[in-house]
Parts: sequence; C-alpha cells; structure tokens
Amino acid sequence: MKIFLGADHAGFKYKERIVKLLSSADYEVEDLGNTKLRPQDDYPDFAQKVVGAVAKDPQANRGILICDSGVGMQIRANRHPKIRAVNAWSKKIALRSRQHNDTNILCLGADYLSWLKTKAIINSWLKTDFSSAKRHHRRVNKLS
Repeated sequence: MKIFLGADHAGFKYKERIVKLLSSADYEVEDLGNTKLRPQDDYPDFAQKVVGAVAKDPQANRGILICDSGVGMQIRANRHPKIRAVNAWSKKIALRSRQHNDTNILCLGADYLSWLKTKAIINSWLKTDFSSAKRHHRRVNKLS
C-alpha cells in the first residue's frame, strides 16, 4: 500500500509529523505538499493532488489529507467517483469507515485533534480492512 499525503498551511505541521510516523513504520509514503509552510495556499490544490494519485489505483493506494477542520479536504476528495473520503474525529469513525465504506482517503482536522488522537485515528484506519459482509459491498457499489 502506498500512502499519499497532502496538507494546506493549517495542516502542514501535522503532515510533516505524519510523514515521519508512517515512514518509521515502514509504510511507503509520498508527500504531495505543500512542502513549505505558505499561509496563502489553498486546500483544494493539495486535495486534488492526493485524489489524483489515489484514484490511479484506489484499491492499492490510500491518502491522508490535513487542513484545519478536515471538512474542505473531504468535500473536494469526495467529488471524484473513485474516492471515498472520511473526515474522522475518532478511532471508531476511522475503523467503521474502513469496515463499512472501504474509505481510501482519511481527512483530519489539525485544529480539532490532539497529536495522540491523530496517531490513534491513523493507526486504526490503516490497520482496518474492508468487511467481507455482502451488505457492505452492495452498499459501496451503490455509491459508484
């Protein structure tokens, strides 16, 4: 699994920490920016980069997007037909989004999550597989 990351100025510091966290856990990580803290940047630009990368192989790739609330990133990401993004604020939401919805992009709100909670959410989301229950597959197929 390859994990693509993107963040605007509000999520920049968390993105930098997440890159280190995932790289040290032997995940294949690609940082799609922003690579410098620029207060004037716009979240849709970085969301689009990650969406494009994940959409090339949405079963094998995943993405993590960080802005101040996670909402803008989630809205942009979910406009692509191959993307199922979640704005997770707890481990349980992250886990359920993988089990029930087969999400491939995790959106995080840096202004609303502690670093400890962020790590727990990411860990839960990355380690959870999509359910084998037929009802979940049927429902996800209806999203397409």
